[in-house]
Amino acid sequence: MLKKDFSLIGLGICSWIAIVSLAYTLQIISIDLFIINNIDYDYANVIQHFLYNFIIVVLYYIFLKSLKDIRYLNYKKVIKYLIVSFVLIQVLQFLYAFYVGDYIYEN
Repeated sequence: MLKKDFSLIGLGICSWIAIVSLAYTLQIISIDLFIINNIDYDYANVIQHFLYNFIIVVLYYIFLKSLKDIRYLNYKKVIKYLIVSFVLIQVLQFLYAFYVGDYIYEN
């Protein structure tokens, strides 16, 4: 029973990290799109925060819906999948900031 509780805690932490990092990445991309399109800061600020929260809620809903039957869930497999997705999202953030950040700074 104790091992299952720790697995659920690990699953929750890994899912939170992966979902928040993906939402942050999409928020940064939306900020850059607002800068490129010269959208007013007040509108852009409201839209980007709404988008960030909307993405978190939708991704958590999808994640929880995918965990239909928790009795037969392979915790290690799901946690490994979430860790790999987190690492890939971080690489995507780095590459986006490295290549697109220079373009936005120059223009």
